[in-house]
Amino acid sequence: MTNAEPTPEAQAETMAERRRRALEVNRTDQLADMRERLRELGDHASLTELDAAMAGWQSTEWAGQYTDPLTGMLELTTADVKSALRDQGIPQERLDSVQVCTVPQDDVSALMTPFADRSGLVTISDSVLSLAGQYGQYTGRGLARLSAGPVRGRLRAFRSVTRGTLEEDPAVLTAFLRYYNVNQRVYGLSAKLGLNASPKEAETGSLVALQATRFVIGHEIAHHALGHSSPASAFSPGEHLPVCSPDQRRELDADMLAYRATERAAERDFASVTAAVPAHGFTALLGALVAMVALHATERALFVRCGTTHPPARARATLLLDQAPPAEQQIAGLFLHPLVTATEDASAFGEAGRPFDWEWVAASRELSSSQPNSYLRAITLLDTLQCQSRDALVEILERTAPDAGVWLTDGARLVNAGEPAAALALWGVPEAVAERQCDPGRALRFHSLVAALRKSLTARGMPDRAILSTSVAAAQLTATALSEGR
Repeated sequence: MTNAEPTPEAQAETMAERRRRALEVNRTDQLADMRERLRELGDHASLTELDAAMAGWQSTEWAGQYTDPLTGMLELTTADVKSALRDQGIPQERLDSVQVCTVPQDDVSALMTPFADRSGLVTISDSVLSLAGQYGQYTGRGLARLSAGPVRGRLRAFRSVTRGTLEEDPAVLTAFLRYYNVNQRVYGLSAKLGLNASPKEAETGSLVALQATRFVIGHEIAHHALGHSSPASAFSPGEHLPVCSPDQRRELDADMLAYRATERAAERDFASVTAAVPAHGFTALLGALVAMVALHATERALFVRCGTTHPPARARATLLLDQAPPAEQQIAGLFLHPLVTATEDASAFGEAGRPFDWEWVAASRELSSSQPNSYLRAITLLDTLQCQSRDALVEILERTAPDAGVWLTDGARLVNAGEPAAALALWGVPEAVAERQCDPGRALRFHSLVAALRKSLTARGMPDRAILSTSVAAAQLTATALSEGR
């Protein structure tokens, strides 16, 4: 029996298109899973908000063309970016050969993969785009306040320029991000605090988030357009590339092309707008900064190990700002320090971490939560577990042992002795799963460790009341060992 000849359509399909098709996610199932998780958490307000957002999407002109809002947003934004890149002189055939998709998987933040047939595939983590929206809200609020009215706005801008930073409280952004990061690390869920903002501030925030999304997509497409035939060499979060190294040069070239494309797309947005809005150059540059810190936060806070990644946000942003027009550079520079500082504080776990403070958030007039204080308190407790030393975590697991068994303590001691694979096996994690999690060549998210441990501890009969906290403590101990190469 002979194999059937491939159809003309299959023959014409590029390697990137085939890979994209293999990675496509059933967003309907994903939405159902998200609803179920919100129900389990008792977050009825977020569930109502999600349903309202989906109803709003169904009433738009794009609902009949795209299966879900994320796919629609991605394809429309990618089209904007490609059009803007074409205006920058990138050949249409080069743009046609690159595909873009988002994935909820645990092994990517944002990456362009080249293929032998000269096609390319950009893969972006869902969490990067979600986090860009978080940063966009905060940054958009600051930008809107700087431009609020002829007198008040100028006074704010003058004070900010003379002080060299925004008047916004960076603790608000830190708490905002910390809550998101802890929920992602523990539950794999994009849970968010509310940020009190006026309609204008919220609208400006959405605009900045859009520009950030364009920049993320544009940066990865730029690698393809500029002929960067392989990803930059792997390095760990926080590790700076040597100054003027080839990898740093490629990243800066991709950043500059993505910034120009984002600015061009923003210029088109504002072409027919007569009302007072922030200048397109400012929003494009702020979008680039937001994209950089969103990637940095994702890789530093959510990953135990990263493969190929991006230079640290401050280094990238400084290089980009040096190339920007002076007026835009000055305004955007006001945002850089609070964005990077809050990102570093919110994404530091282990002994250097400062846990989420639920009492501060509950008392804040700037932040709100759809969850009761009991849930905020639980997030603080789970975060506190992630900010312990290795020895403290071993002691915590030893105290849990009477409710579980000596195997729990023995596993903790194995991890601390540099044998995390043996510990995972003792805790009941299947051998194939443990092998992937301990493979230094694979990217690994913290939530993957927590999920595997919750499943195995449940199977071993641990009491329900102790499973989550024990899983988080064991995951933090294991993550520390894995990230240190112990």
